[in-house]
Amino acid sequence: MSNLQLSVRQLTTSLLSRAWRSGIGLIFVTLLSVAFISCGDRPIGYGVLLWPEDPDYLDAGSILTLMSESNITDSYWAKYRPNQDSAAAGTEDSSNNNATMLEDEFSRFRVRKFETQEAALEFAQEFSELAGTYARSQRDALPIRRLMDRHSDRIYRLREGEELKVIDRSPERTDEAGLVDYWYRVIAEDGTTGWTFGYYLTIFEVGEEPSAQGFHDGELFSNFLMQTWRPRYFADMLRTRRFDLERFHPAYGLFPQPESRSLRIVTPRGTTELSYSGLQPISATTYIDQATGLELEFEDEQSLTLRYEENGSRVSSRFVIIEADIREQISNEQTRRLEAYDELYQRAGGGMKSLAYGDIDLQRDRSFFWRGNSRLRPDVIPNTAGNTGRLTLGRYLHASLRNQFDGALAFDFNGIDTDVSFLYRVTPSGLQLTHVPESQLDGVTVNAVPELPLVIFFAFGDSPPPDDLDESSGATDENETGGANGSAEGSSVEDNSPE
Repeated sequence: MSNLQLSVRQLTTSLLSRAWRSGIGLIFVTLLSVAFISCGDRPIGYGVLLWPEDPDYLDAGSILTLMSESNITDSYWAKYRPNQDSAAAGTEDSSNNNATMLEDEFSRFRVRKFETQEAALEFAQEFSELAGTYARSQRDALPIRRLMDRHSDRIYRLREGEELKVIDRSPERTDEAGLVDYWYRVIAEDGTTGWTFGYYLTIFEVGEEPSAQGFHDGELFSNFLMQTWRPRYFADMLRTRRFDLERFHPAYGLFPQPESRSLRIVTPRGTTELSYSGLQPISATTYIDQATGLELEFEDEQSLTLRYEENGSRVSSRFVIIEADIREQISNEQTRRLEAYDELYQRAGGGMKSLAYGDIDLQRDRSFFWRGNSRLRPDVIPNTAGNTGRLTLGRYLHASLRNQFDGALAFDFNGIDTDVSFLYRVTPSGLQLTHVPESQLDGVTVNAVPELPLVIFFAFGDSPPPDDLDESSGATDENETGGANGSAEGSSVEDNSPE
């Protein structure tokens, strides 16, 4: 049925009701009924109801005659007969042909659609064993996965007590890291459909009250084995929105390997494999392997401290479960940096120049060529650095600096392992750079500037350098610093040479 036909049908039904109440008479009602039927409705298919909104009114497994569907409301408009034999409730050849065929709207996720009535009846027969089966999550953050595999992508996290409709089940119980149960294909309350392992589900039939089960013994440890754990600093980066992309990566974390009784730790420094013979509880929140000294101490279900021996020293590392999609966060941060660089590149017209400190050519791929920078060597730029490299915007400003500067640039020169950082401020004619020594850096954050900062200026494109900088910058005339090499750390230098 088209949307127009559906609107006509709903309007007609409303008019019929009003006509009957107003006493216009049977003739008018009959005429409207003829007009309603004459719309020439033809089914678009047949459906099996997977999850009824009201099981007392219409059973799961009921057959629906689908008359139309809407992409706007993500629903079907269907005919049905309430709570009869589920295998024929929505068909015209139902055994009770005297029962009234009703019509209603059904969310798409609650219905499995078929092209023919025979296919719908066949599925309904297969589904009948699980038609009345429901589940309830015993814990928060229990994952629904795309596939019947504990390593498959998580597509939904359940809330404790959230109700699910079971629509399929694995043929046999499986052993997942020592936990044995079925995998269940379920529908969540928002319509998400996927697989979840049954160990932390309460399974019940329609009309039954689910038993109030507590968590299984060893819950913390079994949860630990089934999760991917991230370094605690991941959570700090997500909270502050300050990402060090060399340390924030999906490859880094603590990865339990229950099949081999080992733990794999991957960090920017490398990979560590830890074997254990048997982690035993010594308290409600602590497990220890007596043979190796490996120890797990849980703060809660989503954070822990791991202690182990490495090269004769006791190592302690904290890990957490991260709900956010790591790859998505990295992509967003990379986009932010690219947009910031593109804005600078457009303003600079591909290059910047200074008579005293050389010219910088910028490329769209963020590479640079800085020639004529000898006055900055070796105090700012090491002598071993080349003149080329890449420009990044991966540093962040301390709150006290945000009103003074637009951001921070890091020049990653070829030939050296560390970058050279500057705070920057864009002016109408160019770029003011303030050197940031390593002592003022805290990870990727610029905490402060020296008392006598080195301030230099580059003009954009064909713009000449100004006669002087803003007094607020703290810069002084180059001649006040004295000496040919006025770039010594702790001095304040300005490029105000005439063009």
